Amino acid sequence: MASSKTRIPDLLKQPVKRALWAYRRATAASRRLPDLIVIGAQKAGTTSLHAWLTQHPQIVPPFEKEVHYFDGGLDPHTDNFVKGTDWYRAHFPTGAVAAGKIAFETTPLYLFHPLAASRIKEQVPNAKLIAVLRNPVERAVSHYFHTRRNGGETFAMADAFAAEEQRLAVIGENYSSPNYIRHSYKARGRYAEQLDRYMQLFEKDQLLIIDSEGLFERPAEYMQRVYAFAGVDARRTIGELRARNVAPHKDRVDPQLRDELTNYFRPHNQALYEMLGEEFTW
Repeated sequence: MASSKTRIPDLLKQPVKRALWAYRRATAASRRLPDLIVIGAQKAGTTSLHAWLTQHPQIVPPFEKEVHYFDGGLDPHTDNFVKGTDWYRAHFPTGAVAAGKIAFETTPLYLFHPLAASRIKEQVPNAKLIAVLRNPVERAVSHYFHTRRNGGETFAMADAFAAEEQRLAVIGENYSSPNYIRHSYKARGRYAEQLDRYMQLFEKDQLLIIDSEGLFERPAEYMQRVYAFAGVDARRTIGELRARNVAPHKDRVDPQLRDELTNYFRPHNQALYEMLGEEFTW
């Protein structure tokens, strides 16, 4: 009997979700666009940041954490962006629910996707944007193990990194290609060229850039900065600042490969530091 009870919520989950989504689509015109968007980077702590933002009483989360609107989504056969603004609005609260509050979403692919910045500027030009940047060597390694765990990578790590340029060159501008999503290990860590797209389109005070190492070492301090940037009560304390989606890899990374990655990213990191006027501990 106990086992049947535990199955009931799972049986109801999808029908309830479909009903909620139908209601949201029907009321899309009364729903607001986001005030705040966490644009990435992938494997840099965006899941934790999203959870901590959600805990603030003045911040309303989306229907799903990763909306994947401005990047078109992860399904190569479906382009979310062509579904239009009403589809996007359906993910957010109505004006009445969010009165005196802000709405937000988190989609880590926005930072890397070449078209996302201009699309955001066109549809939500006044939104505030947060980029979380992680040491690109550690980010690439974490990305590799994430893809490997999910069955999207069969190459050994060194071979996957060596093959990346060729894999991405084959797809050209097909940004919905699984290769583009799964195998962009090093490309996603070239932060300066990605941030430049946003800096050319948005005002300086619309963009907050933080390092994930600092975020996890001093979460309360960093979240005060994030709240102040978002325009909500920065004095609000969160009782629980546990890191989310942390999957430490136990496999040893070859020191020579790590050195090669460090050398690869050195000029890209320097370009980033010059762009921001500050350095991280990378």
